Amino acid sequence: MQMFKLIIICLLFISTPCFSISEFGGEFGYSKQLFGDSKQNDVTSRTYSASYAIYFWTQTALELNYSQSEEILTQHPDTDTPDSWTVTEQKSKLLNDVYGIGLRQSLTGMSSRIRPMISAGYARQFEKHLNYITFTNQSTGEIVSGRIYSSKERTDSVFATFALKFYFTKHLSVHGSVKSIFPAFEFSKAEDYLKYMVGLSCIF
Repeated sequence: MQMFKLIIICLLFISTPCFSISEFGGEFGYSKQLFGDSKQNDVTSRTYSASYAIYFWTQTALELNYSQSEEILTQHPDTDTPDSWTVTEQKSKLLNDVYGIGLRQSLTGMSSRIRPMISAGYARQFEKHLNYITFTNQSTGEIVSGRIYSSKERTDSVFATFALKFYFTKHLSVHGSVKSIFPAFEFSKAEDYLKYMVGLSCIF
């Protein structure tokens, strides 16, 4: 991990004359899914990401990226327990920080206003799992909640991205993308981790 951070810092401070073009971008993704007999449960996901690309050929770049995501599963089971207590809410939270390095390939020339791009490379995921539970006393209305479980995990992964960028000026673009970050070399699982993002990019 320390070596990965060192590579990022060194690349960011390389003087731009050594390369023809650099590009910085930011993205945001959000989703919410309701489920249950009365739609009382939900899964909410938010993702923020940033990338920095250095083009060493006309359409090929070295890409560094970072993303931070939060996924919250909230359930309301209303399960009775002894002494008039009811489990009124169970919440699971997944926090994920991802550092990636790989290659980016533009599928059209840099003069095109609409540019499809693909990226792929190595990623390191740092996950933190947190579980919470809430009890409500049906007689007194008292509410008690607390964390019942937590864990941390580090995973070697692969990232793959397809992005479609529209340049409304020579240097600025808006784009939509589909990204997957999945366990290393388990390519059959790529579709299980799809995320849809929108963002802005700046060339300098």
